[in-house]
Amino acid sequence: MKVQQRKKALLNVLDFGDDSHPLHLIITENHARRLDIEEDNFSFVTLAGKRCFEADIGRDSSLSFSSPNSTHSSKTNLSSPSHPYPPSSTNPDQNDSFSQYNPDQLDITACVKIIDREHPISTQVEADFPEISSYCVVVTCSLQFLSHYQISVDDDFFVRKITVFQLQKVVIGVAEEKTFEWLNKIKFDQWLQTKVCQHPVLVRTNDIFLASYPEEDSLTEAKFDPAYFFDMIILEACPLRQGIITVNTEIIFSYSKEKDEIFEPIHLEMPGKRPKSNGLDTTNYFVSDFCQPLIPDSLKLNAKTIGVQKLSASGSLPSFDVEVVQQEVLWRKLLNTPQRDITFDPMNIIGMTKNTMLHNGFFEESLVKVSFESNSKIENVHYRIGLVKCVSDTVEKTNKVFVSPLLVFNLQKTHYKHGHKTPLIIEKYHCDGEKFGTASSSWSTAIPVATEVHMSVVNSPYYHVKGVHTEAVKAFFQVPRLVTKDDILPIKSSDDPEFLTVTVDADKRNPVVFYKVVKVDGPKATVPCYIVDKVRTKVVQFGSCHSYVPALALSYLTDGPLTYWDQTYLHGMNKYADHLEKIIRPHLQHGIDKMGYREVLPTILLTGPSGCGKTTLAITVAKRLHLHIYKVNCHMLYGEASGATESRLRNIISSATTYSPCILLLHSIHALGKDKERNTEDPRVANTFRTCMQDLPKQCEYPVVVIGTTSSANKLAADVHETFLHQLQIESPDENERAEMLDGLLQSVCYAGDLSGQYLAQRTAGFVLGDMTALVSHAKREAYTQVLKFW
Repeated sequence: MKVQQRKKALLNVLDFGDDSHPLHLIITENHARRLDIEEDNFSFVTLAGKRCFEADIGRDSSLSFSSPNSTHSSKTNLSSPSHPYPPSSTNPDQNDSFSQYNPDQLDITACVKIIDREHPISTQVEADFPEISSYCVVVTCSLQFLSHYQISVDDDFFVRKITVFQLQKVVIGVAEEKTFEWLNKIKFDQWLQTKVCQHPVLVRTNDIFLASYPEEDSLTEAKFDPAYFFDMIILEACPLRQGIITVNTEIIFSYSKEKDEIFEPIHLEMPGKRPKSNGLDTTNYFVSDFCQPLIPDSLKLNAKTIGVQKLSASGSLPSFDVEVVQQEVLWRKLLNTPQRDITFDPMNIIGMTKNTMLHNGFFEESLVKVSFESNSKIENVHYRIGLVKCVSDTVEKTNKVFVSPLLVFNLQKTHYKHGHKTPLIIEKYHCDGEKFGTASSSWSTAIPVATEVHMSVVNSPYYHVKGVHTEAVKAFFQVPRLVTKDDILPIKSSDDPEFLTVTVDADKRNPVVFYKVVKVDGPKATVPCYIVDKVRTKVVQFGSCHSYVPALALSYLTDGPLTYWDQTYLHGMNKYADHLEKIIRPHLQHGIDKMGYREVLPTILLTGPSGCGKTTLAITVAKRLHLHIYKVNCHMLYGEASGATESRLRNIISSATTYSPCILLLHSIHALGKDKERNTEDPRVANTFRTCMQDLPKQCEYPVVVIGTTSSANKLAADVHETFLHQLQIESPDENERAEMLDGLLQSVCYAGDLSGQYLAQRTAGFVLGDMTALVSHAKREAYTQVLKFW
């Protein structure tokens, strides 16, 4: 297969008129030959570059089109809750409105029309770009194309020819009743069959209908309005999210008279220019109560400011339910006005809706005190400083506030109860006249800048403690950070070019290295937080320490979509996770000496068929409780003699105490306590294991919980079996649990809407988690194989 090379593209913006689709592209014959496009009227290309955020038509913008000869106009809001993704997003998750996609990259597949030399546009291109056209491909587009896909003509773009996959099924949603009536009048299915025989028709999920406009001769019963195509949204395309319609493609239309919102027409302007307005629009402004009587009659009050009851002045502080943002990259999608240049620590951002901000008297970028205490004015109360940011209208109906899991961890510390909905106390931060000068932005005048910060790397089996991560620390503090003593800071090891070269153990290639702030020097202030500025603050690494860690930081700092294994809720197995967490929690409580838990063995035995998810269960509970997890395969502990096995066992226990607080996961525990041939019991090794478990709670300050896994408890040596205080049996999942497993495994996979998890669960009796995972992986490979066969 010949690989098509990308050519630099130059955008030529023109008005297409009413006879051409505004989301198509036009290329002259000369430029088409540079892209190896054969003599054909229509072809397909990809336009790659960066998305334009600075344009007034931002990520929540909409596209409208109104035919000049028609009274019918329509607005298709592709950023509404029904269509939460921009049409150019590459891989959105269809099950999660806050799923991951790359907001910076733009890779648009578009239909391109080839024109001959005698065409007026071809003459205009040769006249306006005589020199540039010799080394660039001039692509002609419309203003609507720029607005729809958030493109700026000043950016660099590259274009190349592609071959588009043929689709098997397309589901089209119709937004207007008038459009649905028009489709019935013209017998749209027959017209579409004729159209696809003339040239391919491109469709893309979450985008409008991209077919070329019909000719007047082909419509005998109803007049065509270009706005009709903008009322037709592609809801689903199979087997890929974009492709071409053929005569064999199944077309399904979906229309409902009940609409969630009323679309009103707007007029698009050139990106980078402010849309024209007949008067002052107060929609995006907050108006104080005392100013509202002074507003002229020509100004209409924003509906969002009417009927909002302000918080009454009382002694109690406002509390809010918390929604944790699962990934850092989702802030750009969640916030109403995402910033390309980060000037505030993203770990301390507090996302609020407009109504919540109005109700409680907060404004955009207000500094607030955040805590989980009932009264943050008490001395020595644990609180942090946060920055209020307004979230997008897609989550306007919620009363929750959005925070990062790292802020929640540093506020609550240690092993807070998973799923416990603790209200968040938020109040305005007043600096009481203290001014500490500027550091990196204006908000820093109310917060002191640290002169020196000491950090200790947290002991963990995920990475080598003695490793040097200087470059990663420098990259982390390129953004002004808010730190408090005893905070845990997760630093991405991928920012250090020496990390992968020094660390050769695959199990220790963790994406995050945890540091604990042990000392902060700076000017005296009432606020406990300090700014770490890359110019004015000295950061020193000071030894190592033990600490609980926010294990969710591993998935929070990941750029890719979350999978089944990255979450703390185990679909189809969550009841076992809750039970195991309930067993472990008493061993983690403070003051266990007084309660007599030092004499209780922190040992748990997990049994169940191979592949049922025992290891996954232990890892998930470790994330919930913010514990390190140290995995050991017991088959690797065998030595030439019993003494060698005992020595390796003691070394493993010693390492576990170094990584405390942690879970020591002993995989295949039935291999321990047997001789080298695994036939008879070895009482010497079994007795050593029991002695180590009895001494383990007394050897370290932080707890170490031992979990052993085996397919059957009958395989264990008698002395080893008696060492385990608890036993949790994992049964084969029933039909409902298998269906829930499939839902979890398919969260990060794009699949057809008619796929029934319950149907598959009925036909997979006896399958466990490992079998369901293999089933999904095999289905994905088959889907990719079909795509590759097409080429």
